[in-house]
Amino acid sequence: MLGFRKQGPDEGPTNVGKTERRLSAVIGALLLGSLAIKGWPAKWARLGFGLVMIERAITGFCTPYKLLGITSVQPEEGRAVSLPLERGLEIEQAVTVNRPRDEVYAYWRELSNLPKFMRHLESVTETGDAASGSAHSRWVAKAPVTVEWEAEITTERPGELIGWRSVESATVKNAGSVRFKDAPGGRGTEVHVYLEYQPVAGPAGQAAAKLMQQVTLQQVRMDLGRFKAMLEAGEAPTTEGQTSGRAKLRKDQPTLKERLAQRKDVVQMASEESFPASDAPGWITQSSG
Repeated sequence: MLGFRKQGPDEGPTNVGKTERRLSAVIGALLLGSLAIKGWPAKWARLGFGLVMIERAITGFCTPYKLLGITSVQPEEGRAVSLPLERGLEIEQAVTVNRPRDEVYAYWRELSNLPKFMRHLESVTETGDAASGSAHSRWVAKAPVTVEWEAEITTERPGELIGWRSVESATVKNAGSVRFKDAPGGRGTEVHVYLEYQPVAGPAGQAAAKLMQQVTLQQVRMDLGRFKAMLEAGEAPTTEGQTSGRAKLRKDQPTLKERLAQRKDVVQMASEESFPASDAPGWITQSSG
């Protein structure tokens, strides 16, 4: 179902909702397909409008909507923040945590908790003054070299949404949002995460690029798995302290050579029980003397 609302300044360039983008793709495909039908009028108009529909479906951007300041992106599907990325990294991932929504939100909103399950982060420190309404924080990431940047919370709806992005001078241009929704059937909370990264040029940008290589979809999925475990079980899963899978030989455990010797003795004993030494095999001819 389509619906329009005023677009906020922190919502990024996307202003066409998912439903409308699918509809635009269908209309565009039908118009382009109709070019093969002879006798239909306004061929060039259908070509132009069809390409516009396809472009809108792919980019999620509509110029008239921009001029009017409206969007058909619904709050539950929109991204709280967005960067004008050219060669950046975009990641979307979700996880269901079997804990109440307010509890899950509160744990994430305490930004110092993020490095506990996001392995590429070393620390996140809130630097803003709550009394003044400032929501800035200092992020330090682990990479071949240390990468630091300052970010600000741009959108916040307690229990529902946290949106943030880096400040203009940040080494790592990044933005993100996390949404919290009640899971169906009372199964806890759905956590939907969206991240964008874009490094700047120069040596600092090269270091940031190495950091970005670590922040892959698989890495984010593992981070959210640790987040889920920490909320549900009180601790993150770890492989530390576990064996590498290679069996260790106990002092009282026989070696391979000893085990083979024991197996040989067992086979020999079974043979002797089947054919006692006093019973000559049938194929041996007894002498009559």
